[in-house]
Amino acid sequence: MDKYIVVNLNLFTYNHSIFIIKNKETHSLGNYTLEELPAALLHSCEQEDEYNVKISGNKQFIEEFINSIKEEEIKKYSKNKIEIEVI
Repeated sequence: MDKYIVVNLNLFTYNHSIFIIKNKETHSLGNYTLEELPAALLHSCEQEDEYNVKISGNKQFIEEFINSIKEEEIKKYSKNKIEIEVI
């Protein structure tokens, strides 16, 4: 089964979307502000039991976001579980 979570970061929007792709079907997991996004992404990964994440957007912006995710993961799990691919 092809399954992963997608986050599209856009510098020009207030809310950013999280989606899950399951067998080529897209389902929205919600829209979040940049401040809410790392915790929301971790929650979505837990809820869907999927830790394969693909992120699209501005490369420099993505690097900052990935650092935020890793910090949030360390606080919550004491390790990094999420596998992130920049697309």
